[in-house]
Amino acid sequence: LKAGHPVDLEDFDGFTPLMSAAASLAIKSMRVLINYGANLKHKTKKNETLVFVAAKYGHLPSLKILI
Repeated sequence: LKAGHPVDLEDFDGFTPLMSAAASLAIKSMRVLINYGANLKHKTKKNETLVFVAAKYGHLPSLKILI
């Protein structure tokens, strides 16, 4: 990120690094990505939001950061 890589680069499903971090309880990574300006309102190709992704996997700590 410091080198200028895009913080919201999507995979083939529309997932961003922040979504992947939220889905895997990578709390420190979530904070770094948010500090670098990750889009908190991004939606996947299936129209899933960050909050939905965190809730889908039952990750309360991720939800607490996002809400």
